[in-house]
Amino acid sequence: MFITSLLVLWLGLYVLLQDKNIVSQSFFVTTASASIWQCGNGLIYSMKNAALILSISKVFNFLGIIMIAPGIYFFTITSLGLFEQKKRYILANYAIALVFYIFGLLTDLLVASVEEHFYGYEIVFGPLAIPFLLFFSVLIIRSLQLDRRAIRQMEPGIKRDQIKPVSYTHLTLPTIYSV
Repeated sequence: MFITSLLVLWLGLYVLLQDKNIVSQSFFVTTASASIWQCGNGLIYSMKNAALILSISKVFNFLGIIMIAPGIYFFTITSLGLFEQKKRYILANYAIALVFYIFGLLTDLLVASVEEHFYGYEIVFGPLAIPFLLFFSVLIIRSLQLDRRAIRQMEPGIKRDQIKPVSYTHLTLPTIYSV
């Protein structure tokens, strides 16, 4: 988990240092969120104290989780060139994520407890996890919809072909001839 966390963070830093435009910044925010989440998982898996696991989960691990979906939406908006039009939505998404984070810190409504199993400890989520998952899912689905709409509206050409998902239905295996 720690190695993955570092690699994801390094990728985000590399992209940011190559070009400090808004797209690179949004990519870095997304990779930093994923890195925090992975590092938090690593910490949780390496601990044996349930109270400490609960604290790390609420303070550190969930900070990464809560920021991933707004980060993906932010990256989608900037990469499509819609930042000025959708800036308020980006800020609103981060504000909603911050509210979830604060509720998660101050109550047991999001991260309720920790249960010990034969394979280790597991986080038990509270009733606020359902609205959070809904928020998370809506942002991811909206990002995918925006990407799909942008691809459909592009004129056919090299740029569209570069962005369009690869279809493997046209690929065939090479024929091997024996001599």
